[in-house]
Amino acid sequence: MHTAVQAERRRYLSFIEHKRTTFWTNRVHADRAHPQRLWRSFDQLLGRGGDPSAEIDAYVLHRCFAANVAGVRACTAGVPAPQFSSALVGCELRVFSPVTPYDVAVMVRALPHKQCSSDPLPTRLLKDNVDLLAPLPSHLFCWSLQHGAVPSLMKSA
Repeated sequence: MHTAVQAERRRYLSFIEHKRTTFWTNRVHADRAHPQRLWRSFDQLLGRGGDPSAEIDAYVLHRCFAANVAGVRACTAGVPAPQFSSALVGCELRVFSPVTPYDVAVMVRALPHKQCSSDPLPTRLLKDNVDLLAPLPSHLFCWSLQHGAVPSLMKSA
């Protein structure tokens, strides 16, 4: 009896696999003339079709950042202050328009809604709070332009 159950289970799994293969083959064939739909189908087939930001709320994000800040502080305890390199002789920026928080907010709002799954800050959350966050990068950009220097830690990706 046990072999009959195993044989039936194998037959059932084979049937399911055949149906799945047929479905996706037909779907890819139907979408081949529409690249956007085709990529959406590939994402769904590979399990990447969901919105990762929908699973992350402000509390989870806060815990993530708090843990990251604590980790950075622990790793950099006792490290000397950052060193700034001067601009090369003859390399100067005489006139520039300051980057305002409004400019930053406009650029952030123009970002696509997609995001990399390794990015802990959901694009939706960034866009929803850009008015609160924009003054910091605005200040950093202007300071960097005024002083002709970029902190060493900000030069690595």
